[in-house]
Amino acid sequence: MKPPQKPWPLSDPAASDPAVESSGPHPGGRPRALDDVKKAEIAAMISVGCSKAAACRYVGCVPATLRNELRRDAGFAARVRRAERHRQLVALQQIQKAGARSWRAAAWLLERLNPEDFHRRDPDVVTREQLEAYVQSFVEALSGELTREQFQRLGGLLRKNRAQELRDELDELIGEDPTLDDFAFADPNLEDPNPGEAAHHDDAAEEPHPENPRRKGEADETHES
Repeated sequence: MKPPQKPWPLSDPAASDPAVESSGPHPGGRPRALDDVKKAEIAAMISVGCSKAAACRYVGCVPATLRNELRRDAGFAARVRRAERHRQLVALQQIQKAGARSWRAAAWLLERLNPEDFHRRDPDVVTREQLEAYVQSFVEALSGELTREQFQRLGGLLRKNRAQELRDELDELIGEDPTLDDFAFADPNLEDPNPGEAAHHDDAAEEPHPENPRRKGEADETHES
């Protein structure tokens, strides 16, 4: 009776790769899933614009094999990274050349390189940074007015970046207490359109009425005399 063969370890990429081809003896006694020729082909294909998945299909391996080989072979991983940078550089150079003839190519490049500044947004879409600043100002304005449960609900929606539900929740809070709307959503950065109007009203309150130029004290003194 023959002794049972030792099973392949599950972490071995060759054990789960159906497209393994022998490429000579491996120091551990098992064939390499990717030999130097296949590694060179993968790097070359990535450098000209192919994805890693397409390169794996070309050389006859599964993506898991490539990932394992990249973790195991630091030199190969560095070669693939250089190929990816070269692919990006070639693409950017081509777009820049096209941008000299068409503004659309330059606009496309700016949107990809600087999305925060040049990406076209839906006017109804709120970024996470805007939402966090909005909720922070709201919480500061309502300090001491919200219950623990309300704070937890708002915090949960903020962490999940669910802007529409958060806005509905805030509207519901204001519906429960309309007085919150007077200060919670006031924009402190907005300037008063009529800065002198309040001062004008204060001065007008101290001026006597045209029909009665004397103040009450002055009228009493005249009556006594």
